[in-house]
Formats: sequence, structure tokens, C-alpha cells
Amino acid sequence: MIRVLIADDSAVVRAMVRQVMENDVRFEIAGEASNGEDAVRCNEKLSPDLIIMDINMPIMDGIEATKRILKTSSPAVVIFTTADSAAMGYRCIQAGALEVISKPDLSVITPGMMKLFCDRLAALGESHYASAAGRVPAAAFVPEGAKAGSRKSFSGCKCSEAESDEDAAASLPEDRPYLNPALPQTPGDYRILLAGASTGGPAALRQLLSGLGPSFPLPVLITQHIDSSFDTHFAGWLNESTGMHVEIAKEGTVPLRGRAYLAPADRHLIVRPFPENTVGCVIALSDEPPLHFLKPAVDRLFFSAADVFHSRVLAVLLTGMGRDGADGCKCIVEAGGYTVAESARTCTVFGMPRAAIECGAASAIVPLGLMPDFLRSRLGVKKYG
Repeated sequence: MIRVLIADDSAVVRAMVRQVMENDVRFEIAGEASNGEDAVRCNEKLSPDLIIMDINMPIMDGIEATKRILKTSSPAVVIFTTADSAAMGYRCIQAGALEVISKPDLSVITPGMMKLFCDRLAALGESHYASAAGRVPAAAFVPEGAKAGSRKSFSGCKCSEAESDEDAAASLPEDRPYLNPALPQTPGDYRILLAGASTGGPAALRQLLSGLGPSFPLPVLITQHIDSSFDTHFAGWLNESTGMHVEIAKEGTVPLRGRAYLAPADRHLIVRPFPENTVGCVIALSDEPPLHFLKPAVDRLFFSAADVFHSRVLAVLLTGMGRDGADGCKCIVEAGGYTVAESARTCTVFGMPRAAIECGAASAIVPLGLMPDFLRSRLGVKKYG
């Protein structure tokens, strides 16, 4: 059971969160705090697994409280805020918070919204268990079509038939990538880099883009599952903190190398060919229905890029719940492109990368810290290792 500390200066908000979470068997409410100073004290006394942290609180705000808490302990801190304070919320990620979640409108909250809210928090809280126990989430390294229990896996993964999936993941060292022998590994003539992420994605994308930098020779298109109205703040934070130019994707933009384009919160980001008879593209925004109940969806971006660029697509699937992006990775590798799944060792939530690995659609599994150099090696810009 995940022990939760709720830190918010509004008694109404605390009561609402408590009521929602007490109806879910995955959670135990360990305590409440009405300001940041109380949150620091309660963390020391109660040792929660998960802290839901407001930003604008008296005496000590959520940013300072997050910094102080994470200096001495390692709960999963989730920033709980409104659109007005979202920019400050993303600064908490630099202090070690895992995610920024919008406060729901209490007048329109539905059972579906409550379930999604609890699922996200459970995934983040469970990440605390994994890090505290010194282990990683279970992984599946059996390529599609391999006999169950055979443990034929990505090169270098030395797993016996008796080992569990979790043992397989734990046996992977952190200092190198794993290449899928079933998929081509020769560097290609790539023209675009795609990135998909969900839960835990803001921090992962910041690290990835900071490592790539403005000299990266491809445009970067990003779909991050994000709360409505938070996209502008998120793009601004990435633009300020990564050294790479990051902007919200706009209809008709021709993407430029060394720049990143983020899907808006309520539209699918896709690409279309432009101009004719070239390998370029133009950004488009689609109002198609949600895919996997998500809008924007990573798969929409990946499908469109495979259709436009074929073998010239390089794609990364980062931390996140569910399986969005797995089918898109499969489409990319079937077109001759290359896909990279984030390693279980560095994922906050191993859902999306795991789904791609399980269906044989990951060309490589790479720890997040190694991804920038690994991606450059795919382009021949800098030899990996």
C-alpha cells in the first residue's frame, strides 16, 4: 500500500483528495499538511511514499519544501497545481519532483477522472518502492516470436531460462545499451527524431534535450501526455532549461534541425510531406479522435512520420503508463526506421517502453543518460562509447 502525504493550504482540496484516494485500496493517507513547513515536518515523521504537493502555500512554498524534503529522503513528489502556477510547478521538477498534475475542477469531477488521477499517482508512488528497494520494474526482453521461457534476448543480456523477468531487468548493467539482433543496426540516413513520453516524461525530456543541445542535426518532434493548458508552460520551461529551442508545434511549420516542437495539449501532432519529391515535412495538427483515450497520442505522430519518411525515422519512447507508442514503434521498424526504448533502470514508469519491447518493436534499449550520445552514434556524428 502506498502511504500518501497531502500538502495543500486549502482544507477543501485536502478533503477532496483524501476522499478520492481513500476509496482506492492502493493508498493509505499517512497525513496532511497545510503549508510547506508542515510538509517538511510531516515527511520526517511519517516517511510517506508519495507526497502530493501544492505550490502556493503560506510560510514555505512547495518549491522550497520539495527541495528540503528531497535533500534528506526520497518520496515520490507530485506537484498539484493550477494552470496559473504551472510554470513554477515545472521548476519543482528540477528540484526532484516527478510530475506536475493539474487540480481538477471539483464541480465536474467524474469517476473516470478519479480513476485516471489515482492510476497516475499509483504509478508514481510505486516508483518510490522500486528505487527504495534498489531494484527496477519487471522487464520483458523476449523478442516477438521467441518461445516462452527461452530468454533469447537483446545482445549482452545474460539470462538463464530459470530467471524471472525482474531478474532479467536487474541483471542489465547501467553503462551500455542493448541492441536487438532481430532488427537492423547499421546507422541510417535519418531526417527526423521523434520522442514520446507520458508519466515521468517532463524530467526525462529535459535530460534528453539538454544532452542533445542546439547542435543536434535533426529536428525533434515530441508528444508528451500533458494536462490541458499546461503545454505552453512546459514548452517554456524546456526552452529555458535545456539549451535547445523548444516551442509548441504549429500548423504549417517546417521543422528545423536543432529545434524541438511539442504537441499541444489538445491536438495530435503529425507530419505531412512537404514539398513534393523531397524528404522534408511540414507539421500538422490533427483533430482526430483520441487514440488509447489520449490526445495527443504518441502513436499518431509515429504513424505519420513512418508514412512520410519511411526508413529515415529515428524515434525514442520514454517513461510512461500504458502502451501508447508501441504500435507506432512497430510501424517505424517495419518501414526500416530505428526505435530506442528507455531502459527499465531509468524509467519512472516502464509501461510504454516495455510494451514496445514486448512486441519486438524496439531496435535498442538504452538508459536515459546514454541516449544523447547513442542517438548521435546512429547519425555518425559521434561514436558511442
